[in-house]
Amino acid sequence: MPEPLLEVRDLIVEYPSRKGPPLRAVDRISLQIGSGEILGLVGESGCGKTTAGMALVGLVPITGGDIVFDGKLWPKTAKQWKELRRQVAFVFQDPYASLDPYWRVGATISEPLQIHGIARGSALKHHAERLADLVGIEASLLSRRPHELSGGQRQRVAVARALATEPKLIIADEPTAALDVSIRAQVLNLLKELQGRLGLSILFISHDLSTVGYLADRVAVMYAGALVETGPAYHVLENPVHPYSTALIRALPDVGNFGVLPPVLEGEVPDLRSLPSGCRFRTRCALAQKLCAEKEPKLENHGKSMVACHFADDILMRK
Repeated sequence: MPEPLLEVRDLIVEYPSRKGPPLRAVDRISLQIGSGEILGLVGESGCGKTTAGMALVGLVPITGGDIVFDGKLWPKTAKQWKELRRQVAFVFQDPYASLDPYWRVGATISEPLQIHGIARGSALKHHAERLADLVGIEASLLSRRPHELSGGQRQRVAVARALATEPKLIIADEPTAALDVSIRAQVLNLLKELQGRLGLSILFISHDLSTVGYLADRVAVMYAGALVETGPAYHVLENPVHPYSTALIRALPDVGNFGVLPPVLEGEVPDLRSLPSGCRFRTRCALAQKLCAEKEPKLENHGKSMVACHFADDILMRK
């Protein structure tokens, strides 16, 4: 098996609290992304998926764990963080907030080239025009400011900026969530086209399972700071094993049953400062038993997926 481009080992991210223990937003997650692969990281709002993505580029401090990128353990120094950020780019959720309103589009796209010493002077314009063409932006828009662009154009500018340093991996944090429905498909198709043309790897963070099913090769499902299921996208979305994964997929509207509401996952998401003993999903799980309160399940191989559930084998036998 080829070495993964990105390997995350037992990643922990904690936020300090004035009262009581720190809030552990990411709790010992481990995942891999191969070269040219798209991994979808999904879960409810507040599950820690965005924090995990931001930690991989140093936008939030890492409390514990290791990041291995392209066979090298990262990062230990500010210089190493800068080198990693050249190879791993981030596309933020909201293009209205992620672009400086005072900067013209050309300057925004060119900034990473200057920071990393890739191009300067007159060469910046050439690179900006090339990147704009790559993401489908007319060269005439390079002189405009963000407020003069549509939402879809802004997000294309954000993608162009991410591609400026020719990264091997892009982390896209719900890049279509702030866009109109009619524009979302354009941005998704753009990412898929660029992934195929440039051989990019993508960590696609989203709560929209239908979008992830269209784009991703593999899926990782996150709940209350931890991974509960990972596997091939087609398998996890069509044959989920973990009860939480099943609940997420059942909550998708069925376009064939107009007016029929999907079932709702009962219970409340636990407070990350005081998680339930054992399995963190047990307070909302219809299959929970005494063992679930006594022992936390580990992510282990079950069929084609890795699942953190004491009764994964029993669930598979009933399928």
